[in-house]
Amino acid sequence: MGHHPHVVQAPECVLGRPVFFSLGNHVFDQKYPQTKQGLIADCRIRGNVLSCGGMATSTPPGSAMPRLSPDSVHVVSDDFRACHVELGPPVTVNGFALHGRTMDEGEGKSTYVIEGSREGTHSWRSQALPLRSAEVGKLAGAKGPEYIFTLEEHSSPIDGEQGVRPYVYEALAGGLVARWRGSALAWPLLDAALLPGGGGVLCALHRRDSFLVLRPNSTGVRTAAYRWNGFGFSGVDDSGILARCRVVFGSAQ
Repeated sequence: MGHHPHVVQAPECVLGRPVFFSLGNHVFDQKYPQTKQGLIADCRIRGNVLSCGGMATSTPPGSAMPRLSPDSVHVVSDDFRACHVELGPPVTVNGFALHGRTMDEGEGKSTYVIEGSREGTHSWRSQALPLRSAEVGKLAGAKGPEYIFTLEEHSSPIDGEQGVRPYVYEALAGGLVARWRGSALAWPLLDAALLPGGGGVLCALHRRDSFLVLRPNSTGVRTAAYRWNGFGFSGVDDSGILARCRVVFGSAQ
């Protein structure tokens, strides 16, 4: 989905995927006629197929509050409505199929719940998590268990900031068990991801400052690599792996 032109740009089916170039304005007080037209994306999953349509809105002159309009057919074409996407299989870990559910906390804040099911039967549900990302990988090597690695937004007494924190969970019959709870890596964290095909290597993108001297506005970044040691992460000093981690983040440092 794109945004910012303030006017609706008709969605299209691009390479078999629905693309909304611009939804226009929604609640806005611009006076120009075209900026009074908006579009609400209406995407639904039925079975294993995603399809999208749109609901047009129109804001009366002198108002900032949109109303549903009967003009959707002129904005969303039949070809776009027929742009069906067959979804892949769910992510699985230790035999559990994982499903995510958004929980609206109000004031623009959302948390997420991870649900696990086995053989089509619901097994467990996590508490609400302030997730930024989640992925499954064999952090302990090819013969070890699969873990769920997440980035979550929490405050921390280490740096006194609301920031991105890494967590490691194991999925068991009773639900998610935290094996590592947001402890800091070597430096303040911006992003982290498992290295594709990296045998359990975690790539991390850090700020240039340190926990000893915090400077959140410091410029530049540093890339580091880590391996799971059973109770935390140890640094990896391997120039080849670090180079691959830089590619993950598009970083030169």
